[in-house]
Amino acid sequence: MRKTSKNKRPVSAESIARLADKGEDVSSYFTNKGRMMPPIEVVKTHPQKEASAEFRLGAETLDKYRRCTQQLMGRVHQFKLVNEFFFVFSRFEHALSTSKYLTEEKSGVSPDWNKFARDLNNRFQAHVSEEVRSAIRYYEAAPPKKQIVDFDSVTWKDVLPQTDYQLERLLLLVRRVRNNLFHGEKLGVLLEGDSERDTRLLKHGLTILYACLQISSELRTKFFSEVESETENEEDQEILGVSRTKRSMRS
Repeated sequence: MRKTSKNKRPVSAESIARLADKGEDVSSYFTNKGRMMPPIEVVKTHPQKEASAEFRLGAETLDKYRRCTQQLMGRVHQFKLVNEFFFVFSRFEHALSTSKYLTEEKSGVSPDWNKFARDLNNRFQAHVSEEVRSAIRYYEAAPPKKQIVDFDSVTWKDVLPQTDYQLERLLLLVRRVRNNLFHGEKLGVLLEGDSERDTRLLKHGLTILYACLQISSELRTKFFSEVESETENEEDQEILGVSRTKRSMRS
């Protein structure tokens, strides 16, 4: 039976190098049939130019994001109302924090809404106008829902705050409206078109916040600390909506 020669397994370059280090003849591993490769050309780049190009790309991307965001903002149906709600809510927290209504927790310092609501609850109930009553009735009949997780999915649930103070309950619901809007859960609705319910929640929430300013001169002063209040020392006069015509008629 004829013996067949087995194909030699290729020897790695590392093995050849080790043999050469030992002084052995490795010429048999070279057939002179290979092809010489040109040296790799190193392209020299200027770091400053690279950084400049990267900066331009980032700037163009950010500018594009900004333009797209502004287009998205233009689609919000109640843009002025949303802005007013956010601004009033922010100034209200500023007024609470710069007065005696402040609490310190592990997470940091925050305005004490609940203490304010309990301290002013009786005065609030005693000075409720018809406009404020309408806002209260709507919040109590159709309160904003709370977002919860149910079986790994996000859903909405009717959850009423448990407290014996009416003003505390109302302000808890106003803060829920703020949270639902601020965290993006309601902004999609406002982008889709006119949402009568969300519009009412925002308007009635503003009414309740303005009513709180009306019953607290300290909070009102802090809220309008950057402007001269035209209704200063007028405890029973609405702080907003007083026209120059009405003021001239009284004088």
